[in-house]
Amino acid sequence: MAAFTQLAGAARGSIRDACGICRELFPVMIPLIIGVKVLSELDLIKYLAMPLEPLMGLMGLPSDFGIIWATSMMVNLYSGLIVLASLLPAMEPLSVAQMSTFGLIALYAHSLPIEGRIARQCGLSFAGQVGLRILVAAAAGIGMHTLCRQTGWLAEPAAILFAGGHPDPALPAWIWSKITDLIYIFGIIFVLLLVQRGIEHFRLNRWLEWALEPLLRLLGVSAKAATTIMIGMCMGLIYGSGLIIRAANDGSLSRRDIFGSVTLMGLAHAIIEDTLLFMVIGGNWIVILVMRSLLAIGVTAAVMRLRDRIDPLPEVL
Repeated sequence: MAAFTQLAGAARGSIRDACGICRELFPVMIPLIIGVKVLSELDLIKYLAMPLEPLMGLMGLPSDFGIIWATSMMVNLYSGLIVLASLLPAMEPLSVAQMSTFGLIALYAHSLPIEGRIARQCGLSFAGQVGLRILVAAAAGIGMHTLCRQTGWLAEPAAILFAGGHPDPALPAWIWSKITDLIYIFGIIFVLLLVQRGIEHFRLNRWLEWALEPLLRLLGVSAKAATTIMIGMCMGLIYGSGLIIRAANDGSLSRRDIFGSVTLMGLAHAIIEDTLLFMVIGGNWIVILVMRSLLAIGVTAAVMRLRDRIDPLPEVL
């Protein structure tokens, strides 16, 4: 009976916290979702792709990948892949190196309006986070192309299993899909908060902190960020940021820890889902999973040290 009472209390607390988090997230997400939909309907995203075409050449990608990446950056990965599917028949055969390169740049920089504003909700600079992700994506894409060109690695044709996507739904169906997405987000945040309470109650966070201690020491963040980093990297920035917002409100994480955690999660989140997704379009898992994660960790560690030199005790992120 006591256990049931504790569980009920934890569930009530998690619902309350999830409602508070969503009150902060949804007013940011909903206008951006509508704005991106308007841009898509007016076919304006293609103009955002024009400056990207020269950069595609430096990455060894066809110029058409500019519109694919622009769609991924402005909307989401799945929308970008739908555009890719529509353009594939007119393209020359693509190599594993090319698809892996595209996977890197798309995973480092996608859904930027929404995820950038979510980072802002956590107290970070929107321009700083978005700019960092685009810069890392561009550097990774050029570096990956150079490596493959010099070594001949991944030169074999890509086995693209992605056959295409469904066209954009009619407006009522689109509205309902977004409503269900928001409900789903609320539900996941509630479950994560409940799990986090369980981890703290049974003191499992000590084991998690011990397992992640080398990574946390490299990043320069405290062990208190272990649970948040693990959830964000495995599940996604939205869910990790939900825990960040709760931590910011109750003061359980320092502003420095928040900066490091969100920076890392911005570069590497939902790594399991993303790896499987880009393997389907011919990407190499070593590039998509291992290289992406290692570079994200290295960049975050470097940014943290640079930040400490510029402002050892930042008052504003």
